[in-house]
Amino acid sequence: MHRTKKLVFKLKRAIIKKEYENNNLEGRRMKMMIVDDDPVSRSILVRVLFGLGKCVELNNGTDALTEFESKITTEDRYNLVTLDISMPDISGITVLYKMRKIEEQYAIAEAERAKIVMVTADGNRNRIKTAIEEKCTYYLVKPFNKEDVLEKFRKQQIIS
Repeated sequence: MHRTKKLVFKLKRAIIKKEYENNNLEGRRMKMMIVDDDPVSRSILVRVLFGLGKCVELNNGTDALTEFESKITTEDRYNLVTLDISMPDISGITVLYKMRKIEEQYAIAEAERAKIVMVTADGNRNRIKTAIEEKCTYYLVKPFNKEDVLEKFRKQQIIS
């Protein structure tokens, strides 16, 4: 039985490594930020994005903006940000707008800007429309699962 567990563990590690190799951004490890006031939602997204790169979890928009700007001129600049639309301190749409302004302020080329995915539980079309107008890359409606998210991200070229 012990040998079976070891074999399963090695197989899982190989699969995760292969997923990482297949999903990383142009051969580089992605730098990701997950912003959601709900710890369960953050945890789910961490599991979904596991293996794609380094992931920072934050629970509010204020901290997200500070973190985003602190990395904007470094090699650790974020490739992918997921933002909950409804957060208590600042709405995700406001955070999205400010992140795009930060990228403009630092003259980050369009092709080098973060992919920003809005996450919502309600699917409100007006909010989604506003997020798209503010240049979000994509949006996810909760609940979701790993396979669906990865498939949608590939279709939208958020990951390769």
